[in-house]
Amino acid sequence: MAANIRNLVLSLLFFGMAFLFPGQLVTAQQVPTGQPLKILKIIPDGEDISVSTRIVVQFNRAVVPVGAMDRKASEIPITITPEVKGRWRWLNTSTLAFTLDDDSSLKPATRYEIEARPGIKAEDGATMIRAIKRTFITERPKEVHTWFKTWRSP
Repeated sequence: MAANIRNLVLSLLFFGMAFLFPGQLVTAQQVPTGQPLKILKIIPDGEDISVSTRIVVQFNRAVVPVGAMDRKASEIPITITPEVKGRWRWLNTSTLAFTLDDDSSLKPATRYEIEARPGIKAEDGATMIRAIKRTFITERPKEVHTWFKTWRSP
């Protein structure tokens, strides 16, 4: 029941954004046919990323129709190293998300590598030409305050 309500809210949110910002979302009509499927971005990206509960992959065109959006890990040719536990789900027709399980999280000060291999097929039949690797590093410790207990010499 709660999952159905969550799915409804996510769908309404996506379609509401498409109505308010019509030029901001990539659609299959904007990509010429014959072009390969591409990953536009993978989030998070960079260094000192605050620990997140979701990894998002945005493709340049529609990959799945609206409907059953949950996917098994065996259906998705994307690996995350070091391994984390979670589930794959399409947020909309071109955005795939990996949501970490409640008892799993990204470790601080850790380099993660995401490898997306060819195997995902867009609605128009296009696939990726080659594998893509991206890395990000979760937040590292920072020194925010120091003090001296005993001053021994100048």
